[in-house]
Amino acid sequence: MWIEIDPLVRRLALQRDGDVCRGTYGGATIVAGAIGVGSDRVSSRLDALLDHHRPERVVLVGLAGALDPHLRLAEVKRFDWIIDGQGLAADLRGGTPRVAPDDSRPGGASVLVSLPAIADTPARKRELFELHRAAAADMESFHVAAHLVRRGAKLVVLRAVGDTANDAITAASASWVHPDGRSNAPAAALHLLFHPWALPGVLRMARDAKAACAALADATLPFLRAG
Repeated sequence: MWIEIDPLVRRLALQRDGDVCRGTYGGATIVAGAIGVGSDRVSSRLDALLDHHRPERVVLVGLAGALDPHLRLAEVKRFDWIIDGQGLAADLRGGTPRVAPDDSRPGGASVLVSLPAIADTPARKRELFELHRAAAADMESFHVAAHLVRRGAKLVVLRAVGDTANDAITAASASWVHPDGRSNAPAAALHLLFHPWALPGVLRMARDAKAACAALADATLPFLRAG
C-alpha cells in the first residue's frame, strides 16, 4: 500500500512518475510502487513493473501483524521463509525464491505466513502461531514470492510490526484499501459512522501504523544500495 512506503518515498526524495516514484540512492536507481491487494492484482501489477523496469532485485516492504508474542510494535524483520499456510513455502535464502514443501524449512527459521484474511484477535494470532510457528502474518508476500519464482527475480522481504500479538484490530480495515493500494478513506469513515465506538481502536491502529512505517523506511535503506 502507498501508506506503507510514503515515509521511504519522502526519505529518498523520490519523484512521482505516473504510477511509480523514481530516484537514486547509494548508486542504485530506485523505482517504488504499490502492488495492490489480492493475488490476481498482485500478479498483474508485478508483471507490469518487472517488464517495464527490469529491476536487479525486488525489495518488498510493508506491515505485518505479529504472531510471536516477543515481537514489539514497529520491529522490522527480514524473512527468509514465506509460507502459504496450506503446505507450501518460499525459500528466500538464496536471493531468488524457491518453492518447497512447508515441512522442509529448518527449525528456528525466520517465517512469515500469508493469509487470506486479517488475523484480528489475540486468540486468532495465538492459534496461528501455534499452528505455523510463524513470527508474523500478512496477505501478499507468498503471492509475490511464488510469482517471482516464475520470473527468476531476486527478492528481499521486510515487514514492520503494525500490531502486536496482543493487539486486537478492526477486521473491516481490510476494506479500507482500494485494490491498487490507495487508502479508501470513505470506507473507513462509513465504518465509523455506524460503529462510533470503534474510533479509539482505529486511532490506535493509525498511530501504530505510522510508527511502524517510519521504522520500516529506516530499515529498508541498506537493502537499496547498488551491489
